[in-house]
Amino acid sequence: MSAVVRSVALGGALVAGPVESLRGDDATLLAPAARESATLAAGPVEQPLKLRFGAADSMRLNILGAYANDFDDASQASAGVGFSWFFVDDLSLDLEFLGAGIFQPGPDTAAFNGNLLFRWHAVSRERWSLYFEAGAGLLFAGEDVPQGGTPVNFTPQAGFGTTFDIGDDTRLIIGVRWYHISNARASRDNPGRDSLMFVVGLSLPF
Repeated sequence: MSAVVRSVALGGALVAGPVESLRGDDATLLAPAARESATLAAGPVEQPLKLRFGAADSMRLNILGAYANDFDDASQASAGVGFSWFFVDDLSLDLEFLGAGIFQPGPDTAAFNGNLLFRWHAVSRERWSLYFEAGAGLLFAGEDVPQGGTPVNFTPQAGFGTTFDIGDDTRLIIGVRWYHISNARASRDNPGRDSLMFVVGLSLPF
């Protein structure tokens, strides 16, 4: 009896042979073709959508360092973290938690500075942005700041800066701020201090 011959589509080619021969090791020849057909039927795998920098409802974690100087006889070095929440496109509410060392006439001191800022990325491009910011915070120090003032002060501030994409959705932050320390006349003595602050950091998706 002549063997019954059938054709099997395999990778776009026709493989012909006796039915009896399509068993054993030859059955593995059908597996790649079956997998390829299933892949084509399912379609391409969709990649997760990546939000652009500054998109509404996105959040960022910021690792920050700062140095302020009043160009007289006082300076302040700070480091800490911040969180940015973009409540609309390119406009964020930023919360910062910074530890600081204050070097001044009289006793130097350690301090904690918490700030709440609004930051507007007025020019926002795929690889960089230009921003303006303003806000205020509270400074808690172990000694009077400035000397003759109080250990608790307000820190109004404003500035501008830029961000650069350095890969993997990470941004380099470089900024400059006017930074003021004052007790807002909560005490009879309010010497106050104005400094120029330089800020650098990394912004990561959160």
